[in-house]
Amino acid sequence: RGVLLGRSGYAGNVYTQDVAVLDLKSGKAKMLLSDAGSPRYSTTGHLLFSRQSTLFAVPFDLGNLEVKGSPVAVLEGLQIAAAWSHGSFDVTKNGTLLYPPGGFTGKDRRLVMLDAEGRSTDWSSERLPFEIGAIASPDGLKAGSVVATASGIYEIWLSERDGSAARRFISREGADCFSFVWSPDGATIAYGQTARSEEDGIYAMSADGTGTPRLLAKFPADVSFVPTCWTPDGTRLLITNVRGARLKVLSVATTGPPTSAAAAESLFAGEPGNHANAVLSPDSRLIAYQSDESGQFENYVRAWNGTAAVGEGIPVGKSGSFWIMWSRDGRKLLFMNEARKFVQVEILTQPRLAASAPRVLWSERDAKTIGDYMSALPDGRVLAVRKGETEDDVNRFDLVLGFPKLLQQRLRQAGGK
Repeated sequence: RGVLLGRSGYAGNVYTQDVAVLDLKSGKAKMLLSDAGSPRYSTTGHLLFSRQSTLFAVPFDLGNLEVKGSPVAVLEGLQIAAAWSHGSFDVTKNGTLLYPPGGFTGKDRRLVMLDAEGRSTDWSSERLPFEIGAIASPDGLKAGSVVATASGIYEIWLSERDGSAARRFISREGADCFSFVWSPDGATIAYGQTARSEEDGIYAMSADGTGTPRLLAKFPADVSFVPTCWTPDGTRLLITNVRGARLKVLSVATTGPPTSAAAAESLFAGEPGNHANAVLSPDSRLIAYQSDESGQFENYVRAWNGTAAVGEGIPVGKSGSFWIMWSRDGRKLLFMNEARKFVQVEILTQPRLAASAPRVLWSERDAKTIGDYMSALPDGRVLAVRKGETEDDVNRFDLVLGFPKLLQQRLRQAGGK
């Protein structure tokens, strides 16, 4: 009669995960519940769903595909990794409920420094629900990461090495501020702001938090760009779109009036395929980037003449994440491969540009890292976000036998049906 759907949306300055239903007779979908996930129909005549770590039930009319009455909380403690996410569960026709327990397990994440063998040392004593990854300042003494609000809005937070208190650096109501890069001198941070509004764009802010953000580049609301690299002289910024029909790398000025989409310089104009995440080597003689010109996304390296990429790019390995980075000495390229293993590739420039085979350093699973962004430190280690102690892969499920009996008990307590 119908198919239950999960829906991701943005309204009222917040991101939501909602529940809808597709009517197989009319072919039309309609909303059922906002701020809800994992919809399941129970043979008791109820629609079950999760809202963060709580399981709810609400009467459901199969004939009209509509909810009736108000939801009732049935059970607490479904595992979630972020405050804005919804727990997963399933229920059988004969009334057995299955779910991974744990509640909000991502609240105790920390920044760590990993060596080539995957051995970790804590960056600081700070424990926060970090997301996406961590980016270190040029001197390796400060780091930025992303923390999500309960509404799913991303904020940028900064912390100091061996410090105990991170501080909120950038927060905009209803707008995601999540991708950022430090200027070569560490004095400025450029970041992307996205809210599907006229204020979307690339901004720059003093790293000490003083002053107000300055708009560098403005783009249409249906396209979103994030910064990936400053040029060594700090005059230009390389950016990549993360929302739009085609991935491309643009170059925008960091001084003067804001750049428009039409005025931005395209680095790989006229070349086939999508291009993304371009980053310059420390000596600015090489540029690494991602491209699907071969039919699948791979990492490439080619020469950089100070203003543009020149010559042919050499492939250095398939990409398993959106980011790639140079070691601080500029001799290695570091990235996550398709198997989510952290690898390094030696880059040679003489007698010609060449790359070694990728060497696996450690796996994401063994290092218990999360997110797609990491950062090379001056001492050769890598800065990353590590999972909390209770946040490992799901290794336990709780079963509730005779779930309909528990459901009826909760409904009676709430005065419902």
